[in-house]
Amino acid sequence: MKFPVAAAACAALMAMSCPLAAQEPGYKIEAEARTSREHLSGGRTDWRNTQLDLQARNAARQSFYGSLRSTERFELGDSELMMGTYQPFGGAWALQIEAAASPTHHVLARHSQLAQLERRFDGGWGVQAGYRRSAYEHGGADLGILTVDRYFSNFRAAYSLYLGRPDGVGFGPSHRLQWSYFYTDRSSIGIAAASGRETENVFPAGVIASQVRSVALTGRHEFARNWALSYEWMTHRQGDLYTRRGLGFGLRHAF
Repeated sequence: MKFPVAAAACAALMAMSCPLAAQEPGYKIEAEARTSREHLSGGRTDWRNTQLDLQARNAARQSFYGSLRSTERFELGDSELMMGTYQPFGGAWALQIEAAASPTHHVLARHSQLAQLERRFDGGWGVQAGYRRSAYEHGGADLGILTVDRYFSNFRAAYSLYLGRPDGVGFGPSHRLQWSYFYTDRSSIGIAAASGRETENVFPAGVIASQVRSVALTGRHEFARNWALSYEWMTHRQGDLYTRRGLGFGLRHAF
C-alpha cells in the first residue's frame, strides 16, 4: 500500500471514529502535525518521522483519536495507521483501547493492540494498568504496563513499570519517571527518564530485548488562541547496539 493510499484510508477511519465530535455539541477537535529526526551512533543512517494526529474530546474527558505516521529507520520506510478511544465510566474509572497497523511493517509492528484501565482517587492520585500485544514481520512481543501518578497544584508526577517480553523469552522490567509542570491550561513542560530492559525491533536482528537508558524533555506552548507549538529532545541508549539522539517539533490547532 502506497503512502497516499494509507493517508486516505486513515483520514476516512478518523472521520468514522469521531462521529460524536461532528454531530454533538461539547466536543473539541484538535489536530497536530509533527516531525522529528534522530541521529544514531556508529555511522548509521538517521531516523525520520512525520506524523499527523487528530483528537476529539469533550468536557467529560471522553475522547476519540487517531494518527497517521510515516517513518524511516535503518533505510527502510514504513507507514502506520492508529486509532483509539478513551472512555470514562463509573465516575472514577476509565478504559482506553487502541489499535495500530502498518501496511509495510518493515520495522514497525504489523499490528498492535492496547487495552488499559484507569482508576482515579482522591488527592489527585491515579493508577493505570494495561497490556499491549505487538506482532512484527518475524515474531512478536508482549508488554505489561503499570503506572501510578499524582496531580498536585500545577504539577504531575508519575512512575511506570513496564514488563516486556519478546516471543520465547522471559519478561524483563524497565522503569520510567516523569515530571510535568503546567504553566497555563494548555502549556506545559516535562522531563522523563527511563532505565531497564526494553523490547525493540532492531533490523536486521529482529525483535530483541536489550538494556536501555533514556532521557527526554518535552513541552507544549500555546503562542496564540487555539495554536500551540510542541517540542521534544531525547537521548536513548539501546544496549551496546547504538545511541539515538533526536529533536522533534509539532504544530497543534484546536478547532
